[in-house]
Amino acid sequence: MNTTSALNTADARPLQFPIPANVYAETVVSVKHYTDRLFSFRITRPQSLRFRSGEFVMIGLPNAEKPVFRAYSIASPAWDDELEFFSIKVPDGPLT
Repeated sequence: MNTTSALNTADARPLQFPIPANVYAETVVSVKHYTDRLFSFRITRPQSLRFRSGEFVMIGLPNAEKPVFRAYSIASPAWDDELEFFSIKVPDGPLT
């Protein structure tokens, strides 16, 4: 089950609330499924974001009622134009 898909963001709803200065609104570029539970995803990278191997970022779904954020280790090299992350699917998980 090794599949890759590009996501269509044309139908994405605009955010209804302000984004804090230290938070970036990025776009999911692709998702690749390795097994029924393991997948990776790539997002656009803010030009100002600098990191070293082993560092992580908080990725979330901003929601006016209750924002959801999780820590994800960066799997892509520091010179890549996109950020890649690996994750497992969690039943009923808000970010999977």
